[in-house]
Amino acid sequence: MKINLKMIKEFISAKKNWTICGLIVSAISLIVSFNTYKLSLDQYNNSKIDIYRAEINNDGESMKLVAYSDDIYLQLAEVYFPPNLTEDKKAFEVINSDYTLKLPLLILKLEETIKENITVEKGKVGIMELSVPMIISSNYIHNGVIQHGLALYYMYIITKVDEFGDCKIYLKSILYDRRLEKNIDIYKLLNNEWDNTLNCKRNYK
Repeated sequence: MKINLKMIKEFISAKKNWTICGLIVSAISLIVSFNTYKLSLDQYNNSKIDIYRAEINNDGESMKLVAYSDDIYLQLAEVYFPPNLTEDKKAFEVINSDYTLKLPLLILKLEETIKENITVEKGKVGIMELSVPMIISSNYIHNGVIQHGLALYYMYIITKVDEFGDCKIYLKSILYDRRLEKNIDIYKLLNNEWDNTLNCKRNYK
C-alpha cells in the first residue's frame, strides 16, 4: 500500500487551520461573554446607584439621607409617608445643604396612631418593631446628567408602649424595598402598606 505524502500534508495543514479557527472562535466567544458580563454588571450597578441609607441624628427626631454610591450627587429629595401621618399630603423635602429629614411632627402623629390602634395587656409593656412605609423621590446627578429616582422604603422604628397607652418611638434606619414606576398612585400604595403593618400589630400580647 502506497502512502500519499501529498494527502498527508494536506490533512495536517487542514487540521492546523481547523485548530487555529477553533482558537479564534473561542477567543471571540470569551470576549463577547466578558463584554456581556461587564454590560450586565454596569446595568446592575446603575440600577442600584440611587439607593439611600439613613444616619440617625442625636436628637432622635431627624435623619440624614446618604447615598450608598459615591458616584452620585443628590440635589433634592421629596419623602412621602402615609397620608394619615402627614398634613395635606405634603412631602418632606431634603435639600443638599445637609440632607436632613426632620421628623418631630411625624413622630408625634405616629405616637397618636399607635396609641389608637395598638393595645397592651394590663401589667405589661410592649416593645415592638414597626416598619413605616415611605417613598423617596430624588433628583441626582450621575456622570454629569440629572436623573430621577422613585423607590419604596421602610422606616424601621422601635416602639415602646405600656398598658396606659404611653408611647415612645426610636428611629433606627431605613430599608430599601423596590423601585417604582413614575405613574404609580403613591398615596394608595403607602396607605395599603401602612394598614397591613397596623393590622399585624393590633392587640399586642
